[in-house]
Amino acid sequence: TIRDVTADILSDCTNFVIITGTGGLGKSMMMRHLLLECIEQYKITEKLPIFIPLKDFDDTYDDLIEYVYEKFDTLGGGIDLEEFENVLLEGRCLLLFDGLDEIHSSVRKLFEKKLDIFSDKFSANVFIISSRPAMSFIAFNRFTVFELRPFDKSQALGLIDKLEFRIDEPSIKAAFRKKLDEELYYTHKEFAENPLLLT
Repeated sequence: TIRDVTADILSDCTNFVIITGTGGLGKSMMMRHLLLECIEQYKITEKLPIFIPLKDFDDTYDDLIEYVYEKFDTLGGGIDLEEFENVLLEGRCLLLFDGLDEIHSSVRKLFEKKLDIFSDKFSANVFIISSRPAMSFIAFNRFTVFELRPFDKSQALGLIDKLEFRIDEPSIKAAFRKKLDEELYYTHKEFAENPLLLT
């Protein structure tokens, strides 16, 4: 079990990570957390984080570097494709591929093949992929699968404490928090341990 996860902690385990979890557990939020944390730590880690949503991937890309570069450039990359390839060859990137399960089924095998070639060529980088667990990860044999855990009670209560809800009526939130602490976490556990449903 890893608490307070960072990209550094994950890369100490392996450079090839799949983060999996059911709907609402916070896969995309985890990816954004890793992105922001890596930006904050850039002066120390010197890893360039690149957020790559996979829902737009299709068969029009000759290779995966074109797709990754397009996402990088859209966010104001500021370098050309050749310079970008050099950065990848030097292993200076944290590649955050979000939503493997969102790739259309007709191009999933193609993506797997292109990812295999891409990760062979640029293996010195850190690869983190998020996906729902319904998929088979057999094709991703170099990747280690990490499962997002549901909230325990203290995490559920912590989320409630952080949410801004009806600032003009703090008693509503206080009453809900008390009920969650004393009863709801146990009677409605499938909701209370899921960050999206709890919110």
